Amino acid sequence: MLVKDVMTKDVKWCFEDADVDEAAHLMENNKIRQLPVVNKDKRLVGLLAAEEHIPAAFSQSEVVKILQEYYATF
Repeated sequence: MLVKDVMTKDVKWCFEDADVDEAAHLMENNKIRQLPVVNKDKRLVGLLAAEEHIPAAFSQSEVVKILQEYYATF
């Protein structure tokens, strides 16, 4: 089996100058925990991870709510 056989093909991403709140909602709405970050030339410059980066932008109760809603889908 190859990576191309199991990878996500409809990749969601955001620009590096996007608002963190907007990125968090994109992740929540699409039930994803990692979001590729690209520059203005659409070259990959990083990866936004919900558990590592999003909590800095939200209160603890907001983070708990977002993660509970996400994990409830499994």
